[in-house]
Amino acid sequence: MGAIEKMEWPKDKLEVLLLLEENDQETIDVARSMNLPEFVKIIVVPHSFPKTKPKACNYGICFARGEFIVIYDAEDIPDPWQLKKAYLGFKKSKSSVLCLQAKLNYFNPNQNILTRLFTAEYSLWFDISLPGLQSINTSIPLGGTSNHFRTKDLIDLKGWDPFNVTEDCDLGIRLFMRGFKTAIIDSVTLEEANSNFKNWLRQRSRWIKGYMQTYLVHMRNPLNFLRQNGIHAFIFQLVVGGKIASMIINPLLWVTTIAYFTLNQYVGDIINSLFPTWIFYIAVVSLVFGNFLFIFYYMIGCAKRGHTQIIKYVFFIPFYWVMASMAAAIAAYQLFVKPHYWEKTHHGLHLIPAKNRGKIKKIFNKWVLGNYVYKEIINIKRKLQLFKNIKKIFIFSFGKIKLFAILADEFARKNGKKIKEFKFKKELFSFDYLLEKLKFVNFNKINNKIEKKINLINNKHVKFIFKNLFRFTFSNKGVILSAIMISNFINFIFNAFLTRKLSYSDLAIVIFITTIWYVVTVFIGGVSATINHKISYLTAQKKYGTAKSFLKRTLLRGSLVVVFLVVILTILSPILSKFFKIDSFWILLLFSPAILLGFLASSFSGFLKGNLLFGLSALIIITESVTKLFFAILFVILGKGDLVYLSVPLSLLAAFLVGGVIIYNLLKDIKGEEVSKENYFPFNFFFSSILATLSYIVFLSVDVILVKHFFSEEIAGQYSIISLAGKMVYFLATLPLIFLITFVSRKEGLGESSRKVFQMTFLSVLILVSVGVFIFGFWGFFTVPFLFGQKALSIVYLLPIYCLAVGIFALSNTIVTYHLAKKQYLFTYVSVGASLVLINLIWFFHNNDIGEVARLFLIVSWIDFAVLGIFHHLENHLSSLRRSWRDFLGIFINELPKTKPEIRTAKRILIFNWRDITHSFAGGAEIYIHQLAKNWIKAGNHVTIFCGNDGKQLRTETIDDINIVRRGGFYMVYFWAFLYYIFRFRGKYDLVIDCENGIPFFTPLYVRKPIFAVLHHVHQNIFFHSLPRPLALIASFLEKDLMPLVYRKIKFITVSQSSKIEMEKLGIGKSGIEIIHNGVDLKQFILGDKSIYPMVLYLGRLRAYKSVDVLIRAFKRVIGKYNEAILVIAGRGDAEKYLKELSDNLGFKKNQIIFKGKVTEKEKIKLLQSAWVLVNPSFMEGWGVVVIEANACGTPVIASNVKGLCDSVRNNESGYLVPYGDIDCFADKIIYVLENSEYRHRLNLEARKWAENFNWENSSKKFLSFIDSDLAKENLLNKE
Repeated sequence: MGAIEKMEWPKDKLEVLLLLEENDQETIDVARSMNLPEFVKIIVVPHSFPKTKPKACNYGICFARGEFIVIYDAEDIPDPWQLKKAYLGFKKSKSSVLCLQAKLNYFNPNQNILTRLFTAEYSLWFDISLPGLQSINTSIPLGGTSNHFRTKDLIDLKGWDPFNVTEDCDLGIRLFMRGFKTAIIDSVTLEEANSNFKNWLRQRSRWIKGYMQTYLVHMRNPLNFLRQNGIHAFIFQLVVGGKIASMIINPLLWVTTIAYFTLNQYVGDIINSLFPTWIFYIAVVSLVFGNFLFIFYYMIGCAKRGHTQIIKYVFFIPFYWVMASMAAAIAAYQLFVKPHYWEKTHHGLHLIPAKNRGKIKKIFNKWVLGNYVYKEIINIKRKLQLFKNIKKIFIFSFGKIKLFAILADEFARKNGKKIKEFKFKKELFSFDYLLEKLKFVNFNKINNKIEKKINLINNKHVKFIFKNLFRFTFSNKGVILSAIMISNFINFIFNAFLTRKLSYSDLAIVIFITTIWYVVTVFIGGVSATINHKISYLTAQKKYGTAKSFLKRTLLRGSLVVVFLVVILTILSPILSKFFKIDSFWILLLFSPAILLGFLASSFSGFLKGNLLFGLSALIIITESVTKLFFAILFVILGKGDLVYLSVPLSLLAAFLVGGVIIYNLLKDIKGEEVSKENYFPFNFFFSSILATLSYIVFLSVDVILVKHFFSEEIAGQYSIISLAGKMVYFLATLPLIFLITFVSRKEGLGESSRKVFQMTFLSVLILVSVGVFIFGFWGFFTVPFLFGQKALSIVYLLPIYCLAVGIFALSNTIVTYHLAKKQYLFTYVSVGASLVLINLIWFFHNNDIGEVARLFLIVSWIDFAVLGIFHHLENHLSSLRRSWRDFLGIFINELPKTKPEIRTAKRILIFNWRDITHSFAGGAEIYIHQLAKNWIKAGNHVTIFCGNDGKQLRTETIDDINIVRRGGFYMVYFWAFLYYIFRFRGKYDLVIDCENGIPFFTPLYVRKPIFAVLHHVHQNIFFHSLPRPLALIASFLEKDLMPLVYRKIKFITVSQSSKIEMEKLGIGKSGIEIIHNGVDLKQFILGDKSIYPMVLYLGRLRAYKSVDVLIRAFKRVIGKYNEAILVIAGRGDAEKYLKELSDNLGFKKNQIIFKGKVTEKEKIKLLQSAWVLVNPSFMEGWGVVVIEANACGTPVIASNVKGLCDSVRNNESGYLVPYGDIDCFADKIIYVLENSEYRHRLNLEARKWAENFNWENSSKKFLSFIDSDLAKENLLNKE
């Protein structure tokens, strides 16, 4: 602001708009507290996405009143005469000049080496390059600041692209393509040069990402672009496209050049073969003269700008180019994963004295990691004057709040009480409250205690780090990862040792036997994966007896199958030996029995993984690899190289013995259960797992087998070394997959989303693939000969291709394994198809060249990955099609529940409902139907619910003796309801209950039995509140116009007087409407202990019409006055993501708002008992069953005064009713309830008393009585 005030321009003709983001409350408060000049206006940009500078600038244009407009960044120091120069520039320029760009440079060029190089770059760009572009009348990428426009012209250009993170470059290109020009004015704006590498990397990666966006946007139609711009299109390729390309390509060329001169013996011939001779002449000219000229231009730019002291540092510019390439890699990554994300650049680093930068940097990092804790530290600094000690305590002991323990001890001593233990979570801690309650404490007396605690904490902190590292290393996960890495290392030693010690023929036999073992694991791996999957599913539900029975049955039946296979292999040993050119069939004969041992050991390992006993599974893995290496070394020492292959079966024997002992000791005290559906072997999963394993074996082994068949022993031995390098890449990359089936299966068993598990696993595999391909592929000319000896030199040229192919396959296998665990088998079939293609291509097109084999491997891997990736992104659509096909087949072949009741007078009731109680989005309507049905069954009736499936539940299930048939999804359920009734249900039920949830089932059109319709509330307002207008009009027509006509003779049941009135207004229920309220289980929903901290609760679906955002915004005011309160939001829905983003944008501290997701019934009751108040801000409810459930737990409710809720909430007795959407009113009522304990206690008692008027038994009896009465009337009329 100081720089603005110094500008030579009449202040009465100057308007400064200070643009601040709505969620940056701290900056807004500071700006408003400043004594700003009259010409400065603060504009708060409303929260919306994308959160970018151009979006904010576009908003700011709406408030601009001046003829001219210019953009400055907050830290800018423009030339005081710049506005007048720009004004005169526009007066003298032609109308085609739309923008005047001032030159940019830096006011802190000499802060460090980074700022010097940054300044040299800016000097070249703004003082040499841009004036050069102007001289040839071409497009000019604008700078991010100090670009001047006529306001009208900028509006005509539609402002800036809000999604482009380098909006200045895009705008410069865009105005040129519209036929206008940019001119450079002789005026300089000084900015702050980034002096921190990480900060510079964030800023530069954003700039490059914006350049990429600009290039892609303007090259969408390259031919039109070329036609319209001619030679300027070529200049655009050089200035924008060439800059991006050079930063990405440079590292590859640097590595190639360095490798050519330093490792010419190994890679010289390869590089020579890649490029024609004339390319090398161009390369030499570029290396010598090109780089010299570039560095010389930097020097000219510095000299022209007057930075002569920087010229000597220009020789470090090549290192700056390396940094730019790093930023380009980050930009390329972000372009795909978060293209519109604006990386914030931290400014003001030049103000930090050099000696304090390290210390302040540490404090800054701690603020980033723990803003809440750091602010509380500052608060204590002012109030206790013990800030040094307090800061150490809270920085080094985040979670345990040692200070509070000391103060609590002092409090107890003063009050003569003994407090043995006091646990207090940091998110619930309020310093203001604590200090208010402990004013009497003499802090000087306890300062010595604090010092002692600090010393303890500092010592414990160091111990804590080492202890947790030690614990992780020896935890279940850490042990198995360590075991796999150790096992892989031992296998590497095994392979490397044998490669050096054995002849090609003996080595080929060992590799062949190892490969045969991999082929056998097609079956063994399938069984292990199936056991892992099934045991994970069962143990997640704590069904340990069922798990034991399942394992026992699987081992018994599987062993019989494996013995049969061993016999077959033994009989075929002579034939197979001849096919694979093995001298003696005894080799295969001695190996055959090991298959049974491997099957048992692998099954034991799968069982242990399913129980999350990874440490014990690791023991089996280590045993196998160690014994294999031991026997290999032993045979070599004894001079029996031809018997080294026996180390494989001997290692499997050892693994079986160790696994058997472990399993016996684990299961001996667990009682197995009788045979049931739960311990049946899942053959669908098993066969798909076999196929997935087959695909894996083919990709990693069949090429070796075929090379062994088609090529000589020497070439086969050479290819085996390539295969070993590829296997090392694969085994490194797939380390994270050891947990994938286990954790995905457990998530599926618990009905939770497993997508995050996949994302983390895929990212881990991708990183490890990159590392493996780089080490063993692109640097394989050095690493592989070093590891496997000089024999590997002849094949190093194939390593990049082969390792890349293996790495791509590892990524494909991650996708396949994930979907296998979700029992989505299409992905397995795709992978198997790719493996069959690979076999055929190698068989028919190997051309007696192992290089051709490697290239075929790479092509197939790419195609496989591309197809799987497409299917993965279309997962939901594929799942829907698959479920629809199964639902269609179910009309004809699936067995449905029997419908004959045990009692002759009982009724057979069929309920059509949108969802059931287990659905992900189940709510009050589903609870209503389920509770009524459960009570009807107790009365001897038979009940079947036909509903939709969210894709996570069984297609047919029995819950609380209610038969549930799930078909279709959100909309297809109506179609299947019609077909299933016509072909499967007709004539088997006495009456139908049609529950209308927005879209009717229209059962009167096809059901000839008595029908009773249930409608919780009219949906007209919700349709237009939540749906796009075309869909809203259709839904509105179905409910408002068509349903009254179709259901004109049907009796209706609703849950509240408000709903009845609304139904009558629409003409629904002309034959009669009965009110049957929701109930509550008064035996389960009872009074309980309230939380020690003020807890506000929302419990229900997270949908737009539920208006939970109103509660979150109101809670922001609550926190301002009652800062120890927390808000718990329990439930799931399509608005969840938006609500979480809203919470973040409003600046809530960690754990002030807790999203619990969908909760169990037990958790739900606990939350209702603990809450101080429940809030329901919904736009509409039929009744609001959670309201009565909360009241039953002694919790008052604050709700919107809307239809339905006005019936279930008794204002000023069981809670409060407030105007819908009134944020301030909600906040005031919440604060009032939290602050007034006596009044809150009265509400608690009144709420319970009100809830006792409702219970499910009465509601179900009333419903049945209504049915009986109506049926009796119908029978009487029919007789008459």
